[in-house]
Amino acid sequence: MVKVDIKSASIVILAGSFNPSIATKDWLHQQNVIKDPPVNFVNTPVFSAFETSAIRLIVDPSRFQLTARTPDEPTLDRCALIASTYVEKLPHTPYKALGFNYVFGVSDSPDEDAVGGLRNRLVSDLGWLAGRFSAFAVGTIVVGAKNGARVTVRFEPSLEEKKPLIVKANYHHQVTSAREIMALSGRFRENSLDAAELIRDIVTGGNVHARNIS
Repeated sequence: MVKVDIKSASIVILAGSFNPSIATKDWLHQQNVIKDPPVNFVNTPVFSAFETSAIRLIVDPSRFQLTARTPDEPTLDRCALIASTYVEKLPHTPYKALGFNYVFGVSDSPDEDAVGGLRNRLVSDLGWLAGRFSAFAVGTIVVGAKNGARVTVRFEPSLEEKKPLIVKANYHHQVTSAREIMALSGRFRENSLDAAELIRDIVTGGNVHARNIS
Protein backbone atom coordinates (compact mmCIF):
# COMPACT_ATOMS: atom_id res chain seq x y z
CA MET A 1 0.00 0.00 0.00
CA VAL A 2 1.04 3.60 -0.56
CA LYS A 3 2.67 5.04 2.53
CA VAL A 4 2.51 8.79 3.27
CA ASP A 5 4.90 9.83 6.05
CA ILE A 6 4.89 13.35 7.44
CA LYS A 7 8.45 14.70 7.55
CA SER A 8 7.93 18.24 8.83
CA ALA A 9 5.14 20.62 9.83
CA SER A 10 5.03 24.31 10.65
CA ILE A 11 2.63 27.13 11.43
CA VAL A 12 3.32 30.49 9.80
CA ILE A 13 1.57 33.71 10.78
CA LEU A 14 2.11 36.86 8.73
CA ALA A 15 1.54 40.32 10.16
CA GLY A 16 2.06 43.94 9.26
CA SER A 17 4.36 44.41 12.23
CA PHE A 18 5.58 41.88 14.79
CA ASN A 19 7.86 42.95 17.63
CA PRO A 20 10.50 40.18 17.75
CA SER A 21 12.16 41.61 20.86
CA ILE A 22 9.09 40.79 22.97
CA ALA A 23 9.76 37.04 22.63
CA THR A 24 12.16 36.81 25.56
CA LYS A 25 12.55 33.68 27.66
CA ASP A 26 10.84 35.40 30.60
CA TRP A 27 7.92 36.74 28.54
CA LEU A 28 7.23 33.40 26.84
CA HIS A 29 7.31 31.66 30.22
CA GLN A 30 5.27 34.23 32.15
CA GLN A 31 2.60 34.39 29.44
CA ASN A 32 2.30 30.57 29.38
CA VAL A 33 3.32 30.47 25.72
CA ILE A 34 6.30 28.11 26.15
CA LYS A 35 7.25 26.71 29.55
CA ASP A 36 10.14 24.49 28.49
CA PRO A 37 13.71 25.81 28.78
CA PRO A 38 15.37 26.51 25.42
CA VAL A 39 18.30 24.59 24.01
CA ASN A 40 18.99 27.54 21.70
CA PHE A 41 17.83 31.13 22.13
CA VAL A 42 18.35 34.45 20.33
CA ASN A 43 16.59 37.72 21.12
CA THR A 44 17.19 40.95 19.19
CA PRO A 45 15.02 43.88 18.05
CA VAL A 46 14.71 42.40 14.55
CA PHE A 47 14.90 38.64 15.09
CA SER A 48 14.14 36.17 17.85
CA ALA A 49 14.51 32.40 17.95
CA PHE A 50 13.50 29.97 20.70
CA GLU A 51 14.23 26.27 20.28
CA THR A 52 13.40 23.35 22.56
CA SER A 53 13.74 19.62 22.02
CA ALA A 54 10.22 19.60 20.53
CA ILE A 55 9.68 22.93 18.71
CA ARG A 56 11.48 25.78 16.97
CA LEU A 57 10.03 29.32 17.08
CA ILE A 58 11.31 32.16 14.88
CA VAL A 59 9.88 35.69 14.89
CA ASP A 60 10.89 38.59 12.65
CA PRO A 61 9.04 41.86 11.94
CA SER A 62 6.67 40.27 9.41
CA ARG A 63 6.60 36.57 10.24
CA PHE A 64 6.01 34.13 13.08
CA GLN A 65 7.08 30.57 12.27
CA LEU A 66 6.64 27.62 14.62
CA THR A 67 8.04 24.26 13.52
CA ALA A 68 7.41 20.87 15.07
CA ARG A 69 10.85 19.26 15.25
CA THR A 70 9.19 15.86 15.51
CA PRO A 71 5.82 16.11 13.73
CA ASP A 72 3.90 13.57 15.80
CA GLU A 73 0.32 14.24 16.89
CA PRO A 74 1.09 15.49 20.44
CA THR A 75 3.67 17.95 19.10
CA LEU A 76 1.31 19.21 16.38
CA ASP A 77 -1.35 19.82 19.03
CA ARG A 78 1.20 21.58 21.21
CA CYS A 79 2.25 23.83 18.32
CA ALA A 80 -1.38 24.78 17.73
CA LEU A 81 -1.72 25.75 21.41
CA ILE A 82 1.53 27.76 21.40
CA ALA A 83 0.49 29.72 18.29
CA SER A 84 -2.98 30.37 19.69
CA THR A 85 -1.62 31.55 23.05
CA TYR A 86 1.02 33.77 21.41
CA VAL A 87 -1.50 35.73 19.34
CA GLU A 88 -3.97 35.83 22.23
CA LYS A 89 -1.36 37.78 24.23
CA LEU A 90 -0.82 40.19 21.31
CA PRO A 91 -4.36 41.00 20.11
CA HIS A 92 -3.51 44.38 18.59
CA THR A 93 -0.92 43.06 16.12
CA PRO A 94 -2.10 43.65 12.52
CA TYR A 95 -2.39 40.01 11.42
CA LYS A 96 -2.66 39.18 7.72
CA ALA A 97 -2.47 35.43 7.10
CA LEU A 98 -2.18 32.02 8.71
CA GLY A 99 -0.57 29.06 6.99
CA PHE A 100 -0.10 25.40 7.84
CA ASN A 101 2.83 23.84 5.98
CA TYR A 102 3.61 20.13 5.70
CA VAL A 103 6.23 18.04 3.93
CA PHE A 104 5.53 14.37 3.22
CA GLY A 105 7.51 11.46 1.85
CA VAL A 106 5.44 9.10 -0.32
CA SER A 107 6.57 5.57 -1.06
CA ASP A 108 5.18 2.26 -2.35
CA SER A 109 5.05 -1.08 -0.64
CA PRO A 110 7.18 -3.77 -2.34
CA ASP A 111 4.16 -5.13 -4.25
CA GLU A 112 2.91 -1.80 -5.60
CA ASP A 113 4.08 0.90 -7.99
CA ALA A 114 1.51 3.65 -7.50
CA VAL A 115 4.22 6.32 -7.15
CA GLY A 116 5.85 5.11 -10.35
CA GLY A 117 2.44 5.12 -12.01
CA LEU A 118 1.92 8.77 -11.02
CA ARG A 119 5.34 9.70 -12.40
CA ASN A 120 4.46 7.95 -15.65
CA ARG A 121 1.13 9.77 -15.91
CA LEU A 122 2.83 13.12 -15.36
CA VAL A 123 5.34 12.56 -18.16
CA SER A 124 2.95 10.84 -20.58
CA ASP A 125 2.30 14.02 -22.61
CA LEU A 126 5.92 15.15 -22.46
CA GLY A 127 7.68 12.12 -23.89
CA TRP A 128 9.29 14.34 -26.51
CA LEU A 129 11.48 15.80 -23.73
CA ALA A 130 13.42 12.54 -23.73
CA GLY A 131 15.14 13.87 -26.84
CA ARG A 132 16.32 16.94 -24.90
CA PHE A 133 17.64 15.29 -21.73
CA SER A 134 19.45 12.14 -20.72
CA ALA A 135 16.87 11.94 -17.92
CA PHE A 136 14.00 14.16 -16.84
CA ALA A 137 11.21 14.33 -14.27
CA VAL A 138 7.95 16.24 -14.03
CA GLY A 139 6.12 17.47 -10.94
CA THR A 140 2.67 18.92 -10.55
CA ILE A 141 0.72 21.41 -8.43
CA VAL A 142 -2.87 20.96 -7.24
CA VAL A 143 -4.71 24.03 -5.94
CA GLY A 144 -8.16 23.97 -4.37
CA ALA A 145 -10.41 25.60 -1.79
CA LYS A 146 -11.61 23.83 1.34
CA ASN A 147 -13.19 25.09 4.59
CA GLY A 148 -12.13 28.66 3.90
CA ALA A 149 -8.52 27.75 3.09
CA ARG A 150 -6.60 27.83 -0.16
CA VAL A 151 -4.97 24.41 -0.35
CA THR A 152 -1.84 23.94 -2.45
CA VAL A 153 -0.21 20.54 -2.92
CA ARG A 154 3.13 20.38 -4.76
CA PHE A 155 4.58 17.13 -6.05
CA GLU A 156 8.31 17.76 -6.37
CA PRO A 157 10.03 16.28 -9.44
CA SER A 158 13.00 14.01 -8.79
CA LEU A 159 15.35 12.05 -11.01
CA GLU A 160 15.92 9.52 -8.22
CA GLU A 161 12.95 7.22 -8.73
CA LYS A 162 13.80 4.86 -5.88
CA LYS A 163 13.64 7.58 -3.22
CA PRO A 164 10.35 8.67 -1.62
CA LEU A 165 8.36 11.19 -3.61
CA ILE A 166 8.46 14.55 -1.79
CA VAL A 167 5.13 16.35 -1.54
CA LYS A 168 4.54 19.74 0.09
CA ALA A 169 1.11 20.90 1.26
CA ASN A 170 0.00 24.36 2.36
CA TYR A 171 -3.32 25.44 3.91
CA HIS A 172 -3.54 29.23 3.65
CA HIS A 173 -6.08 31.44 5.43
CA GLN A 174 -6.49 35.19 5.08
CA VAL A 175 -7.02 36.59 8.58
CA THR A 176 -7.25 40.00 10.22
CA SER A 177 -7.43 39.23 13.93
CA ALA A 178 -5.99 37.15 16.73
CA ARG A 179 -9.46 35.72 17.32
CA GLU A 180 -9.53 34.21 13.81
CA ILE A 181 -6.09 32.64 14.28
CA MET A 182 -7.10 31.20 17.65
CA ALA A 183 -10.19 29.63 16.09
CA LEU A 184 -8.24 28.12 13.18
CA SER A 185 -5.07 26.96 14.92
CA GLY A 186 -6.81 23.85 16.25
CA ARG A 187 -6.98 22.55 12.68
CA PHE A 188 -3.20 22.10 12.47
CA ARG A 189 -3.17 18.36 13.19
CA GLU A 190 -6.51 17.76 11.43
CA ASN A 191 -5.21 19.37 8.24
CA SER A 192 -2.08 17.21 8.33
CA LEU A 193 -4.28 14.12 8.19
CA ASP A 194 -6.44 15.68 5.47
CA ALA A 195 -3.34 16.47 3.40
CA ALA A 196 -2.01 12.91 3.78
CA GLU A 197 -5.33 11.47 2.60
CA LEU A 198 -5.51 13.88 -0.34
CA ILE A 199 -1.96 13.04 -1.41
CA ARG A 200 -2.66 9.32 -1.19
CA ASP A 201 -5.78 9.67 -3.31
CA ILE A 202 -3.92 11.67 -5.96
CA VAL A 203 -1.12 9.10 -6.12
CA THR A 204 -3.51 6.13 -6.32
CA GLY A 205 -6.03 7.83 -8.58
CA GLY A 206 -8.63 7.95 -5.80
CA ASN A 207 -8.44 4.23 -5.02
CA VAL A 208 -9.82 4.14 -1.46
CA HIS A 209 -8.62 0.56 -1.03
CA ALA A 210 -5.02 1.73 -1.25
CA ARG A 211 -5.26 3.93 1.87
CA ASN A 212 -2.81 3.34 4.70
CA ILE A 213 -2.64 6.46 6.85
CA SER A 214 0.65 6.85 8.72
